[in-house]
Amino acid sequence: MKQVFITSIFLIIGQFSFAQFIPISMEQKVQSSDLIVEGKVISQETFKSEDGYIFTRNRIKPEKVLKGDIGETRELEIITRGGELDGVVETWSHFLTLEVGHYGVFFLKRDKKSGGSSFSVFSSGQGFLKFNERGRTLTASDCLKDYKNIHSEIYGRIAELGDTKMRIVAAADPMKDKPNCLKIVITPIIDPHAEFATSVDLGISAALTETPLYLKDAEIFVFYNPDQLGENVIANGAVEVSDGSELPDALYNTAAVDVGPNNFKITISSTTTQNDYLLLDGFLKEILRVKINFSGGLFIPDFFISDGQVMDDAFFVDPSTLVQTKVECVDINLPPETVACPIITGFTPDTVAAGVEDMYLNNIPGIITIKGMNFGNPSAAFIKPHFSDVRFYDVDSGWFSAAELEYISWNDTMIVVRVPTMRKSGGDYLSYGACTERIGVFTTDFVTGDTCTTYSAKKLYVRFGMFNDSWRNQVNNWEISQGVFVDTTIHGGKRRNLIERNGMGGYNLLIEDFYPDTTKNNAAKDQAIKALDVYRCTYKINVEVATTPPFHARIFKDSLPTGITSTTFMQGNSNSFNCNPTTNDDSPVATFNVIVNEVVLDTLMVVDSSTMDTLTFMFNLSDTIPSDTGSVFYIDFQKTMIHELGHAFQLRHTNNVGDMMASGKIDVPGFNNFNRSLSANDDLGVRHTHLLGKVGTCIHGPASDYVCTTNTIELSDEFNKVLIYPNPTQDIIQIEFSEPAINVSVEIVNLNGQAVHQYDGLGSGNNFAVGLPPGLNNGLYLLHIKGDESKTNFISKIIVQK
Repeated sequence: MKQVFITSIFLIIGQFSFAQFIPISMEQKVQSSDLIVEGKVISQETFKSEDGYIFTRNRIKPEKVLKGDIGETRELEIITRGGELDGVVETWSHFLTLEVGHYGVFFLKRDKKSGGSSFSVFSSGQGFLKFNERGRTLTASDCLKDYKNIHSEIYGRIAELGDTKMRIVAAADPMKDKPNCLKIVITPIIDPHAEFATSVDLGISAALTETPLYLKDAEIFVFYNPDQLGENVIANGAVEVSDGSELPDALYNTAAVDVGPNNFKITISSTTTQNDYLLLDGFLKEILRVKINFSGGLFIPDFFISDGQVMDDAFFVDPSTLVQTKVECVDINLPPETVACPIITGFTPDTVAAGVEDMYLNNIPGIITIKGMNFGNPSAAFIKPHFSDVRFYDVDSGWFSAAELEYISWNDTMIVVRVPTMRKSGGDYLSYGACTERIGVFTTDFVTGDTCTTYSAKKLYVRFGMFNDSWRNQVNNWEISQGVFVDTTIHGGKRRNLIERNGMGGYNLLIEDFYPDTTKNNAAKDQAIKALDVYRCTYKINVEVATTPPFHARIFKDSLPTGITSTTFMQGNSNSFNCNPTTNDDSPVATFNVIVNEVVLDTLMVVDSSTMDTLTFMFNLSDTIPSDTGSVFYIDFQKTMIHELGHAFQLRHTNNVGDMMASGKIDVPGFNNFNRSLSANDDLGVRHTHLLGKVGTCIHGPASDYVCTTNTIELSDEFNKVLIYPNPTQDIIQIEFSEPAINVSVEIVNLNGQAVHQYDGLGSGNNFAVGLPPGLNNGLYLLHIKGDESKTNFISKIIVQK
């Protein structure tokens, strides 16, 4: 029995999502971390460990230290599992995946094996709070939770729990320091769906170019043309000023007054202590919202703001010294006179699959057509405008732009694009993938670089998604910042297919021992095989359980990487081989594994210090629902294995409630959830996997169908022997005993452990014929044959295939 002390459980257990994680509270993360930093991933390098697995060495440039001390260090090394090495791509489900450019807060533990020179991320995906920019809003998220207010939910909470203050990481070479400038960007906020607009909002966002500072107080004088708005615009109601989305209204007072007939003053005054000031850094944060009321057509009035005036009247506080200071320069970007944001009028179809490329299955396409206006036109010989994109939503990673090679056509009024599982910057290792959500069109002015994003009114329903490898091409694209054409690498997604590895049309799988106790070990193995049979018997995914080499797949117990133990229960991974990264040839899935966390194989005890209650977590290894679910939180072994095998067979997370492949962020019961059924979406996804296995890949032949069992099942014990046939069956089951059986009854049970039909009073004898009940769906079932209470008790798998 394992016991783990968790200082606070911040979610109601009954509302946990798919049972893969025990949520780790902010308090536990702060207390357990040796170092907490905010920073950016600047480079990556992959390597292979002694046990043959691929790892990634991530170089992090810290910008803020929230706990601990890094001394004079200006770069940190973080080790994560998985990556791409020598054409082999190793992916892991439910583990943290970092990419160059990722920015956020890292909760770090020193890696003892490296002598403390490198770090792991405590609690994996829960230990990295990735910052996300969407328009003028900055949020953060981990694998389970979204943080809408970084100021209070992250900075303030860490400072409170760790009893520490934020420290800014100085530049490595002070002689190369650039002036710290206040950047102010004024952006029109227009509802593209509003037919008769009577007002327009301007979002005023601020950022600092070099060193983060707390905002204390500021005054901004705004000059305007009275011929456009009239005089005394604050008094006459033509202009209204309010707090921006990022300015904590409880901590600042915002006011606007007319100063003259053609100008007004905006004042921001702090009402709190220094520890609660809003931190301005390199991310634009909306501090003010200005509403302009008008009539006679949409326009953006002419404004003038003096850089020098703002620099003189804006006051800041250094987070490290808490000394008041000013910025060294101000850069103000005023809005353009006209606005031509994209307008989405609709898209078809509204139900799709992601990452299937051009293949359709059961009339579920992987391509959408977006209609509207102001999308822009590409340059000659290009499919799409160079710096415009269609944006999709990934449930685990947030918004992303589709890879360039996923576009089929683009003009000012219509875009045709594949629903992607590959982002614009490429990358095979657990790349982003589209999930159910609205879609966005992001446009960039070719000359000025001005950008605008519009999101659709309705959601795109993504039923399932497939993992893709990336392929690349090189084009000569226009670079705005340089004003010239430069060679640029663009990416697309290519399919990953199951293949023939074992000479029998599939893979050899080794299922290792889980428990020293024979009864529990056999029960766990039986549940693993039943999970595998969901794919083998219903969908003919060809995997043979083997006991002698060669093995192409393993299910085994192990300690999961540092920071994960006691947090995730199972972990799936697969290796694909990208034969040629410059062509759109399908990649073969070479190997796959599922690891069962050995820490939770025995009963796991978690103590909530806020109540001192002890919470008990354990695997359910039975086909029946345990009787003590009121006091024990069960993780259903077979259900969790089905989910992880889905990843091994290249199915991605969805955000559809009820899907077996739903992400941990989806609010469905996880613990004490014994529903092992695949949803209609899952069913489509596995059928697609089976279909891809028929295609073959660049260097491997196609997989063949798995034959689930022989036509006749023979079972025996010390008292009797029984034959069950045909199997699969369409309408009737024949049961033959070698010795007469007394008072026979037969029960058909589905994989959720629910009895779907009971045959009582069949009598006694050697031969029995049992007709299937009408309306019984195709699939795998358990047949429970009972007779004389001491001498007849058999359980067998039976396939219904009408």
